[in-house]
Amino acid sequence: MSELLSIDDLSYKLPITNFVFVVVILGYCVPFLLSNSNVESYLICRSDFNLFIPSLDWINFLLSRIVFFDFKNYFFTLVLITIFRSFEKIYGSKKFANYMFANFIVSTIIELILIKLLNHFEIVNIPYLANGCYSYIFALFINYCKDIPKEKFDFFGISFSEKLLIYFFGLQMIFTSFNVLVSCIAGLLSGLVCRSNSFNVCDLFHLPDRFLVLLLKFLNIVLLTNNAPKEASLINGATQSDRRNQYMEYMEQNLLNSQTNLATTSNATNQSSSNLINEEELQQNINQLQEMGFDFERAKQILIETNNDLSRATHLLLEDN
Repeated sequence: MSELLSIDDLSYKLPITNFVFVVVILGYCVPFLLSNSNVESYLICRSDFNLFIPSLDWINFLLSRIVFFDFKNYFFTLVLITIFRSFEKIYGSKKFANYMFANFIVSTIIELILIKLLNHFEIVNIPYLANGCYSYIFALFINYCKDIPKEKFDFFGISFSEKLLIYFFGLQMIFTSFNVLVSCIAGLLSGLVCRSNSFNVCDLFHLPDRFLVLLLKFLNIVLLTNNAPKEASLINGATQSDRRNQYMEYMEQNLLNSQTNLATTSNATNQSSSNLINEEELQQNINQLQEMGFDFERAKQILIETNNDLSRATHLLLEDN
């Protein structure tokens, strides 16, 4: 919860997720705009290149990570980036950027090792690395599987999980080709390693703080993202129950600061001051409580009684439940 409380407005704007989203779109469009065989040769990377020796192959490698030639995988990638954006809210943009940077390094090493083993033992011949940011997507599948609870729905009397569709997208991408399969497996393995911080990989592979601050500010300017309400950045769970639990934890952190006001303020005083409540702010708070699953009329009544104090109103509504 301490991580949630440290999220600033930059994190709410999701600069890293938005940047990856834009880059993936450009990575799919550029090859069609520059339909030249010489240009396309720079967009693929041989599987036998040496990651640890600086060369022009690095350019091919980096470009191959963002360029898609398969529309199906391109479409599914955009969908999954949108779904997994909540992790940047939860971790904060700085921590999320470092986490994905570590995943990128680890997944690349694992992918090259797997391909070299497959080629060496002649199990299958993979001359080129897969085009696309599969390591980014499949590393976050581990977090999605572990951290996002299942929410079931009934379809013709059969119970299904909402996560089933997301896993289906992943399976559709995995079985595109052998090199894509290896890249996806490398992403999953790196997700396991980085999530548990095995061998301290997240501490070993991270970006300089000053560089991150400048990068996030630059991305927010370039992407023209808007500021968000302060409290909205704290409620970022993927499900309704998550949002309730997160807000409950947030209130517990701040309950000591508000207990004096709760003890000394009477309902009569709140009622007399309710005329001064800003209607726009009241409606915003009602909408936020409705998103957490509370009834409109009950939410409005409690907010008026607490003089539009969202924290106190949520606390009372949760006690009622």
